[in-house]
Amino acid sequence: MDKNHSGNGWMVFKGNGEGGKKREEFKQEIFELMCGQMEPADSVVPGAGKIRNEFAEGSFCGKEYEKIYEANRRLCERLGADEDGDVEVIVNSFFGIINHLCLKMYDYGEMFSGKEDVDQ
Repeated sequence: MDKNHSGNGWMVFKGNGEGGKKREEFKQEIFELMCGQMEPADSVVPGAGKIRNEFAEGSFCGKEYEKIYEANRRLCERLGADEDGDVEVIVNSFFGIINHLCLKMYDYGEMFSGKEDVDQ
């Protein structure tokens, strides 16, 4: 496994095999920290405390998610149900899309940072 350390203390994993697996886990953990799904104290990511929960109360994502929650509540009220499975599918699928895009954006940022060959 080839590990590189950048000046800010973040580890960048390159290669396939175990290094590639750890790199994907590293990126996923950063995503979970950003979404508030993990506390920095529970993370193995160096500098995890610097990663902001983008869904914290009052944040852009927090406000947008509140709109989704309220729309879901109104829809369920109109349907006379406590919850709606289709809305859950929509929200969960959209979070899957966000996760995929965020991890790809990390890859592109790394690629264009000069650490990898841009023409790959």
